[in-house]
Amino acid sequence: MKNHRSTSKRINTMKKIAMVLLLAMVPAVSQADTIVATQSGPINDSATWGGTATPGALDGNVWDSSGFELTFVTESFYGGTLRVTGNSNLDAYANGHTLTLAGATIFDAGQTDPDKTPQTFDFNGNSVTIESGGMESRAGNNSKLVNYNNGLWAGSGDINLYRGGATDALTSSFVFNSGNDFSGYTGNIKVGFVQTQRACLLTIEAATSGTFALSLYGPTFPSKLVVSGSTKYHFSDLTLGVDVIAAGTYAYADFTPTQQGYLDASSWTGTITVGDVALKGTVILIQ
Repeated sequence: MKNHRSTSKRINTMKKIAMVLLLAMVPAVSQADTIVATQSGPINDSATWGGTATPGALDGNVWDSSGFELTFVTESFYGGTLRVTGNSNLDAYANGHTLTLAGATIFDAGQTDPDKTPQTFDFNGNSVTIESGGMESRAGNNSKLVNYNNGLWAGSGDINLYRGGATDALTSSFVFNSGNDFSGYTGNIKVGFVQTQRACLLTIEAATSGTFALSLYGPTFPSKLVVSGSTKYHFSDLTLGVDVIAAGTYAYADFTPTQQGYLDASSWTGTITVGDVALKGTVILIQ
């Protein structure tokens, strides 16, 4: 008569041995390394990163700008995460260039500092996290155009958009195209806050949440939200100059003449909804 207990024990032992052999065949998963920039320079130059060669395909590492300026031509950066920290800039080497970020991007007091135009940052459908230090984007002089494409925006830090140049009515434009998704972002986009007398135009082609705030500044030359057609927006909070707009849904005619000065609305028939109202959390796209 067979000893069932002995047979069962042998089977369990064989299973354990098989599991050990299987685990031995699986490569160990290495933790991500953090590569820190050691000088300003081109984003894909190993010298910028202390001699570490930049990847030719997406890696799992964190690349920390560490306070230095990273320049680019039209190219892709394949670091798993690019962390842009305080005093660091992303800046095109010449006019008309696009930086594509193949991995995630984190801004924590880092900047996009475009002295060239047009300049495009393509986040390739990846996350763009704005941490507590926030993000600044400075259009370096008059009449610059900065495009932000295909980002999954997250975090709660402020996004400060402003321009340098002379104090006059010329403007620079910041455009978030329809490939962006703000559903994870809960911060405040502040336009013209740093330089209140230097106007900027902000275009948000699509917004997929009512969780973030928008503030437009500049009493002499107001910064403006570009609106056209039947575009509808929803913001958790809205500030136009010194006016904090109460919760509700507004057509252009509902704003005072001073408040209308913050809307570039020559062909706009849409609405702006503010606050925790029925539309909050719904998808609001350009019509």
